[in-house]
Order: sequence, then C-alpha cells, then structure tokens
Amino acid sequence: QLAKAIALKLSADNLWKMYEATQVDLETGNTERLPELHAVSCCLKAVSTGDAATGVEVCRLACGGHGYLSSTNFLNLYGSATAAVTYEGENTVLYLQTARYLVKVWNQALKGQQLMPTVRYLEQYATKPAKRFAWSDSTPVIIEAFQAVTANRLRLANDHIQQRVKAGRTPQEATNETGLELVHLAEIHCRGFILQSAYAAIEQACQTASQPLGEVLREICRLVVYDEALRITGDLLRFTTMSDPDLVELQRKYEAALGAIRPNAVSIVDAFDYPDFILGSTLGAYDGNVYERLFEDAMKSPLNQESVNRTFELYLKPLMRGKL
Repeated sequence: QLAKAIALKLSADNLWKMYEATQVDLETGNTERLPELHAVSCCLKAVSTGDAATGVEVCRLACGGHGYLSSTNFLNLYGSATAAVTYEGENTVLYLQTARYLVKVWNQALKGQQLMPTVRYLEQYATKPAKRFAWSDSTPVIIEAFQAVTANRLRLANDHIQQRVKAGRTPQEATNETGLELVHLAEIHCRGFILQSAYAAIEQACQTASQPLGEVLREICRLVVYDEALRITGDLLRFTTMSDPDLVELQRKYEAALGAIRPNAVSIVDAFDYPDFILGSTLGAYDGNVYERLFEDAMKSPLNQESVNRTFELYLKPLMRGKL
C-alpha cells in the first residue's frame, strides 16, 4: 500500500504536467490532446479511489482488534475513501469513458494514424498480427507487458464489438454488451500508465539522489510493479510467454521486495509529513506512543471515570458472593 501510494502520487504529477501542456496548446487553438487528457483523468480517478478504499481496509485489518476502535479514525478514512469511488463520476462509468477512447484510437491505429503519447504503444500492435509478448521480470519489460495485455485485450474487444454489429446490434448496443471486457482493459491500461509514470519519475530522481536513497526509490518501484503484475497473472499467462516457473520467480521477487522495504517503511511513511490533526488517529501519532494514546482515549469513556464502577458494588459483587 505504501509503494502504491507513492506510485499514484507520481502518476498524478504526470497527469498534472499533461494538463499544463494541454492548457498551453489550448491557448493556440490546439485541442488534439483533450480527449487523451480526459481518458487518462477518468481511469486514474477510478483506479486511485478504488485502490484507496481497498487500502484503508487492508490497513484496518492489519491493525487487528485495534482497527475497530473509533479512536483510530479508520471509520472516517474509509467513509471518505469509499465516497470518492462514486462522486465526481462513478468508477465503472469512468472506466467505460476511457475504454471508448481506447477503442477509438485503436481503429485510428488500424488506419495508420499517429496516436497521442499515452496510447502510442498501441500502434505497434494494431499493425501486426497478434502474438504473445516476450516475458521478462525486469521492471521496464513488465511495464511493456501491461501495454501488451491492454493491446491484445483491446484487439479482442474491438473484434467482439464488430461481430455484434454484424449480428444486427447497433454500435451502442454492441459496445454496451462488450462492457465487461472494456472495463477490464481500461483498468489495465491505467495501471500501465501509473507504473510507467512512477518508473520514469523515480529514474529521473535517482540521477541526482544519493546512492542509498536511489536504491530505496528503485525498491519502491520494483515492489509496486511486482504487486501489480501479480494482480493480472491470468492475463500475463494468456498474452505473454510467462510460464509457471516465471510466476514462481515473480512471487519470490515480490516477497524479497517487501523484505527490502520493511526497514525503511516508517521513514517512508513519515516522509508524507501528515500531521496528527489530519490523521486524527491514536495509531498514527508522530511519537509512536500507541498504547499510551489508546489508554488515554479509553479513559474518556463514562464507564472509565472511576477505577471500579459502582455497578460492581451494587450488583456484581453481591451476585458473586451469592447474596443477591
């Protein structure tokens, strides 16, 4: 979750740069990149809010029984995160917005037209027969594998739309009936964008960072790339040359990356610099005094205002002595 949060932040920075570049283009009357910006914004909102909601729950579960306490503020965090899945565009609708754009540019690529930067990788797949992508577990190749999966799924979805149109469906009906495929490929496309953005930003940062910091940053990148790859192993086995031994090795590297990050996890969390009043949690305070804060919060309960509640003397003690 920690590595994923950093990757999302870096991809959001990349999106902001796209927005600024598009604004400059608009001043000269150039609107070519507006559809691309819209497509990336839609799917990135869907992925980030969905992952945030899931991430809060993962963190709550990791806290065991403490995660249920109101003082941990998980309730408010989860409520805010899950609300974001719906407001400003429900996530499934946004995925379909991105998917419609991908179908459009795929057909443009079939005609030999040049595509916008974030979807330019589709050109090499649209003009060649479908074949399995050569798998390797290096970070750049895994990112390319996401692009290969997106392209192959897009090829199939587009074919299915055309088949339904030939069977008598309207283009709108055909697209709607292919919705499950479209949502899935839009998400994979977006996750590929996130990984590419994070990888590019981290590699750029490593050029000026110290060697120890650079290694931590690269380990963060490897961790999120391995994690995302393990989420789509079915697609990787289907559309790349990944084998069962490759999958076992990927799992091993993922677990090794978790171990490598663990010694620096607290420092990485602190680097986000969220103050206590924002988190509002007894578990996430700056001083790490978790149990002291839990005890202090428990003492605020009316039932804990006296060392022994009066009901003990009135009811429980006589009952225990058989005098009630």
